[in-house]
Amino acid sequence: MANSSLRPSPFKWISGLILTLLLVQFLMAFRLLCLPSALSFLPQSLNLACDPDLYPFMSYAMYSYPKYSGQKLAEHQLFGTWTDGTEVPITEKEIGIDLYKFKKAYMKPIREQNPEAIASLLALYRQKNNQQLTQLVLKSYPVTITKSGIRQRPMETKIIPIQ
Repeated sequence: MANSSLRPSPFKWISGLILTLLLVQFLMAFRLLCLPSALSFLPQSLNLACDPDLYPFMSYAMYSYPKYSGQKLAEHQLFGTWTDGTEVPITEKEIGIDLYKFKKAYMKPIREQNPEAIASLLALYRQKNNQQLTQLVLKSYPVTITKSGIRQRPMETKIIPIQ
């Protein structure tokens, strides 16, 4: 009779799979497989997996703040105008940074018309895209949360001249 202790048990395989999945989620949550843009001088081969390469393992915040009836929210989009009059979207991908940093370092301060943030964004955009911007246009798409659903309000546009 063969010794059954030499055969791998299904529980060991399942435990190993669960442990592997938890490890991958941990690595993605703390962005240990995707180097930040501050380390861009390192070889790209060190970037093993950035979002969404290992979907469904993502570096997203699992919990967000609750939204209540009557609360007003807005989605903001930033556009720039080139010297020839062409209006182009300015996104985190256009300037080569991650979404969180783009929203925190640029979108919020630009909504408040912070001159240092505007100057920093313009310099970064010029460096990455080799284009000069003459103005920034901030478009807001506001909504109100109601008990019957989401109600859209009229779009708001704010033109931010560049000195």
